[in-house]
Amino acid sequence: MNPAQTPTETGKIQIGSLQILRAAAALSVFFFHYFAYLQVELGVFDINHFEVGAFGVDIFFVVSGFIICYASEQEHSPVKFMLKRMSRILPLYYLLTLGIFAVALVAPHLLYSTTANLDNLVKSLLFIPYAKENGLVQPLLFLGWTLNYEMFFYLVFALSMFAGRFRIYVVLAIISALVAYGALAEPTSVPVQFFTSEIMMNFAWGCLAYLVYRHSPALLKAARPLWLVAIVVMLLQNHVPVGLPRSICFGLPAMVLLLGLLTTPVRDGPVSRFFVSLGDASYSLYLIHPYILQALFKILIPAIGISWWSIALFSVLAFGIAVVACTLMFRLVERPSNEWLRSRLFASNSKLRAPWGPGRLTG
Repeated sequence: MNPAQTPTETGKIQIGSLQILRAAAALSVFFFHYFAYLQVELGVFDINHFEVGAFGVDIFFVVSGFIICYASEQEHSPVKFMLKRMSRILPLYYLLTLGIFAVALVAPHLLYSTTANLDNLVKSLLFIPYAKENGLVQPLLFLGWTLNYEMFFYLVFALSMFAGRFRIYVVLAIISALVAYGALAEPTSVPVQFFTSEIMMNFAWGCLAYLVYRHSPALLKAARPLWLVAIVVMLLQNHVPVGLPRSICFGLPAMVLLLGLLTTPVRDGPVSRFFVSLGDASYSLYLIHPYILQALFKILIPAIGISWWSIALFSVLAFGIAVVACTLMFRLVERPSNEWLRSRLFASNSKLRAPWGPGRLTG
C-alpha cells in the first residue's frame, strides 16, 4: 500500500464480517456431513442435498491466503512465522489426532476406516499425505487433510519471505508452478500428487484478494456489493454443476465473497454476535463436528429408531451439541493451549502474545 493512502481510502477490514464468513464456511461443511449421514447412514435421501457444502473448505483456503498475507505484513523471520503458525494449528490438531488414535486402539468398532497404525500416526502428525486403508488420502483425523494443505502453504509462504517485499508474488509463482506441474506431469507419488492439486490455487486467490485490498481501493469498492452474487453463484451449483475445477467454480466466487465482505460492517446484535463467536470457534467446529454426528448416529438412532420425528430430534441435537461443544473446546482447550505454546515459544517477546477474539486476525 502506498504510505500516502489511509485506511479510509483503502477500506478498513471488518473483522466481524470475516469471522462470520469463517462461521459460514464451517457450518457449510457441517451441513454437508449432516446430509451425508442422512443419505448414507440413515437412507433418508437418495442424494446429499447439500453437496455444495463441501466447498466451505475452499472458502477457508481463500480466507487463509488473505489472512496470512495480512497478518505477516511486519514479519520478516521465516522461522518465527512458522512457529506462530504451528502454535495456532498444532495443539488442537495433535490432541484430537492422539485421541482418535487411542479410540482406534481400544474401540476400533467405533470408527469406520481408521486403524491404530503407528506409521500412519507419525505421518499424520508430520502432515505427510498418505492413502488410508479405504484408499482416501486422509490422516487419522480425517478432516486433517485440509491441514496438510494449510501447513504446506505456510511452508511455501515462509520460504517466499526471503524475497522481501516481493514475497506474495513469489508465493503466487510457486503455487502456479506446482499446480501446472501437477496438471502436466500427472505425478503418481501420493505427496507430490496431493501438493500439486489445483485446490492449492485457492490460497493464491486469497493472496490476490490481499493485493487488491492493499493496492486497488477502487476495485475493492466495486467488489463490495458482489458478495451476495458470489453466494448465489456457489449455491446454484448445488443444482447446476458447471464441471469446472473446484478452484474455479468455488475458489473464484469465494474470493469475490471475501472481497465483498472485507469492508462490509456488521450491525451489532445477538445474531451477529453469535456468528462472530462461532467464527472464533470455527477451527474447533470444523475438526470435531464429524465425531459428534457419528456419536449421535451410533447412540441415538439405535435407541429411538428411524422416523421423521427422530430425525428432527437428531438434527436439533446435532446442531446444538456441535455449537456448544466447539465453543467449550475453543474456550477451554484451543485458546488456552495456543496461548500456552505461544508464550513458551516467544517468552522473550510479550508483543507476540496478542489477545484473541474478533479484534485480531490470527489465521
